[in-house]
Amino acid sequence: MAVTLALATSRGFVAVAPRPLASDGAVPLFIVAATAAGLVYAQLILGAVMRHTGAGLAIPD
Repeated sequence: MAVTLALATSRGFVAVAPRPLASDGAVPLFIVAATAAGLVYAQLILGAVMRHTGAGLAIPD
């Protein structure tokens, strides 16, 4: 973690000019982020339903 922090804040890393984003048919970041957030929320709801109904206990140890 310390190495990553040192690298990310070094002069060489910060001095690199950012490249322009390609917009030729690429999926917008908002769509990807919203989809990921929706999937995480759906998994959270599914886990809560399984926990409260005891469905996760179908395979005993």
